[in-house]
Amino acid sequence: MSEAPIVVTATLRSKSGCADELEQQLRADAALRAAEPGNVAYVVARSERDDHEFQLIEIYADADALAEHRRLTRLPDDPHRARIAELVENISIVRGGLVFGSADVAQDRSGSERPEAAPAPNGRGRTTSGAPDPASPESTPGPYPLGGLRVLDLSRVVAGPFAGRMLSDLGADVVKVEGPEGDVSRVWGEVRNGASGFYAQQNAGKRNISIDLKAPGAVELVLQLAAKADIVIENFRPGVMDRLGLGWEELSARHPSLILLSISGWGQTSEGDRRAFAPVVHAQSGIIARQAIAFDIPPTDPLVAIADFDAGLHGLVALLAAVHLRDRTGLGQHIDIAMLDSMLATDHYSHHYIDGSPFQRLGGYIWDAPDGPILLAADERHTWKLLSRTFSVEDPAPPGSDLATKITARRAAIASWMTAFPTRKELVEALDRANLIHSDILTSEQAFSGPDVAERGVVAEVGDGAGGPRGVVQSPYRFSNASSGVRGPAPAYGEHNATVLAEWLGLDGADLDALMEQDMLRNDSLEVGL
Repeated sequence: MSEAPIVVTATLRSKSGCADELEQQLRADAALRAAEPGNVAYVVARSERDDHEFQLIEIYADADALAEHRRLTRLPDDPHRARIAELVENISIVRGGLVFGSADVAQDRSGSERPEAAPAPNGRGRTTSGAPDPASPESTPGPYPLGGLRVLDLSRVVAGPFAGRMLSDLGADVVKVEGPEGDVSRVWGEVRNGASGFYAQQNAGKRNISIDLKAPGAVELVLQLAAKADIVIENFRPGVMDRLGLGWEELSARHPSLILLSISGWGQTSEGDRRAFAPVVHAQSGIIARQAIAFDIPPTDPLVAIADFDAGLHGLVALLAAVHLRDRTGLGQHIDIAMLDSMLATDHYSHHYIDGSPFQRLGGYIWDAPDGPILLAADERHTWKLLSRTFSVEDPAPPGSDLATKITARRAAIASWMTAFPTRKELVEALDRANLIHSDILTSEQAFSGPDVAERGVVAEVGDGAGGPRGVVQSPYRFSNASSGVRGPAPAYGEHNATVLAEWLGLDGADLDALMEQDMLRNDSLEVGL
């Protein structure tokens, strides 16, 4: 069976003022590459929505043809690739399901070996080692679904930044606006080059401009940026955007097709000036009290910020719906997402409290077992039913017992049956025979080092801003014929002031200097990790 062609796609962003020259260099380079042995096709396309973005598609007959191409592009007399490197600000390359960041590309151009890259976001055509299978047609990625979409991210911490990160992974140009105090999450976790692991996870792939909204003229600058965006994301308390002069009426008057996503604790119509963080919403949603009752433990906040991620995901869905609707009507939307609403909408126990029916616990039950506890994905009633049917376990409850007595007696019988096996292997075989779905209880360290995470390419390696690598979790979107996944490291504070303002607003160096002098645009470093 002959080896299938290998497809390499790349998305490039030119430096400010260099787009036309970059296009000329890319097309000249394409003419040379098309003549290389084994090069089936080499296509250059300039984005219709973003004049500074280009997409390359290269198809090679086999791995040998790709290797020869890489050898040729490393030659010192390759003028086109050398000039292209000078004109490109950012590049993301996907080869047969592998994604390389711009730091890797720079290493490749220098002639050193390219480090092993993270598996591609599409998750298709993969071998057991996590590498793509070039013989599989499903390993060929396509374009990013949201390529060309512009997002101005005014949000902080989790819910809004998470939605923005997912948009970026899907191809949108997401620009984070950060004030002089910085995003508080920059200090949550191990800090490297001004960014914590937490900040990197929620902001990888975005660009960053530093604007002091309190400076005279700063709000007008943000309004001008918003007028060039498709989407604005904010998670201030209700009323703050209006007080700043950035409310929906002002934004939509200037840009009727703009979509504004507002995430807050209790929605834009809530009364008062209540601050909302995930633990507060957890407490008010009933989940903390329910856990305490169900497990007979003191009230404890969940270790995952469920309210934040629920709101971010619901906000993401609403944004995509609004973009689709705008394509038909030409009009934007103000999307009001409340964290409390999101929690209750994704709470599968909500029906009990609406119906007034007794609470019945669902989900996994954990039992003592040889060599450590084990989880069964069945409640005690279903577990008892399968064990008694498969193994004829005798019912310990006296005939005519009430329900409470039966539950207590059968629970004890299940516990005794589980611990009676001399080895865990024998217990697992018995559970499989009874068709009881089970799992070991893994630590987070074990989960991240497990085969499923490696196979799916869950962790991607991006730069840390100081020349080293940093791992972030990929978005979970796996498309059959589209690309997705993190497209670069988390940005430094104000890293893209010049490029974003030049691309979006056409400002030049003199304009930027003036903004600096007015303290509207900041270029000073943040002090983090203190």
